[in-house]
Amino acid sequence: MKRKICRVLCLLLVVSGLAGLSPRGVLVADAAVGYESLLALIHTLEVQLAQHPAAERSAMYHSGRPYFETNEGIDALIAVVNGDANTVPQSIADFADYFSARKSELLFVLRFIRSLPESERQRAIRDFTDRTAYPDLTRAEEDALNAVYAELVGAEFRDALATDHRITAKVFLSLLSCIRGSFTLTDDRENTNKLALDDPPAYGKEVLTDIIKNGNTSASNAAIANYKRVFEILDMYTPYKSTSGGGPGGGNPPRVPVNPPVEPPPNVPVQIPAPSPDTEELLSVLSGLPDALEHWSAPYLAVMVGKGVFRGYGDGTFRPDLGITRQEIAVALVRALRLEARLGTVEETPFDDGGDIAEWARDSVALLLQLQIYKGYGDGTFRPLNIISREEMTAVLERSVAQTPNGAVLPFADKDDISGWALASVEKAFALGIVRGYEDNTFRPLNDVTRGETATMMYNFMTTEHLFAED
Repeated sequence: MKRKICRVLCLLLVVSGLAGLSPRGVLVADAAVGYESLLALIHTLEVQLAQHPAAERSAMYHSGRPYFETNEGIDALIAVVNGDANTVPQSIADFADYFSARKSELLFVLRFIRSLPESERQRAIRDFTDRTAYPDLTRAEEDALNAVYAELVGAEFRDALATDHRITAKVFLSLLSCIRGSFTLTDDRENTNKLALDDPPAYGKEVLTDIIKNGNTSASNAAIANYKRVFEILDMYTPYKSTSGGGPGGGNPPRVPVNPPVEPPPNVPVQIPAPSPDTEELLSVLSGLPDALEHWSAPYLAVMVGKGVFRGYGDGTFRPDLGITRQEIAVALVRALRLEARLGTVEETPFDDGGDIAEWARDSVALLLQLQIYKGYGDGTFRPLNIISREEMTAVLERSVAQTPNGAVLPFADKDDISGWALASVEKAFALGIVRGYEDNTFRPLNDVTRGETATMMYNFMTTEHLFAED
């Protein structure tokens, strides 16, 4: 379902965004067009394209291309959909026949495409035909774009586009760039991990709002963050900035003493203050876990245990200095992300050692794998009983985060020991204040992460992602 929602969002990105540029009176809304009917249109399109070999798809594109470049051409296609097949070649008329059951949706799309200025439409189509890649993307932007493209296009068809037609994610973005300025998105005010319309289109607002609502519900924060970054590339996303200072009258505070992060100057990591429960609160939450109560991480443990993210053992201990396994992290992270309702909805991903995953952890592991927060190893194993390292833990949290840091230089004396695949994750998590080093200015990336350290990192992550505000 998430992939379908992302595809509809992409379609709406193209068609709903054009409304702001449409001449008054050109477009007529059809009450039959909505979220479900657009899904059906996309499905019909996928089925029909899959039935044609590469050479035929290419020929169809080049036959149809001139009609999309001019308003007269779009009018001719609209006439075909309305039953007049004399204005276009028979091959195009035959293809349009496949969509007879989705006439209203197809007219909706064509009319929105027509509303785009011809010059912008022609530029985008020319760039797409020439396989012109969208220029000057940073590494983070390209990673986000690739993730979004993978959501929009199935792996098999994506490979076919790359192999048969030399279409990549950056070429795809060049085509979408023609809608820049048609509408803008921002963060949801109640939960800034989610999306909301900022400057909505004059036409199609209700449908686009419904798509965003469904995406906010079903997609992970990490997936939504990728969409935000792609829209930001197109100057169509602006982070929400509250104009209120909070304080009395500003809403109910969290039920635990969670301190907000302190915004830093550029190139300095965010400072997230430690939680500050008083003695009574500590005793109330940790009284049954004496080894936690006496540990340096007790303030963090009080919050995380109180929230139900972490739990102690049956013998009344928490064992804060003990390492934590990959499957234990999966269960805790699902709780932190408030994804329990989605457990059991994902088919288990096969691993050679899948039988080693405990029954109580299997649904959590499967869900995080689907969300691309967790990954297996190159040899086809998951290694659920492995104690997770500090750099692995950092990477898992970084894949879950939606916020964008200002950037900060790693100060650690042993930063060269950080694995290449984990370096960008450590840099981002450090800049956001999620992870820190030790007093001797080391990070110790390959060390086992302890349960106390994990609770601290998870607290910082949940504070960064405003997850406590959802209570």
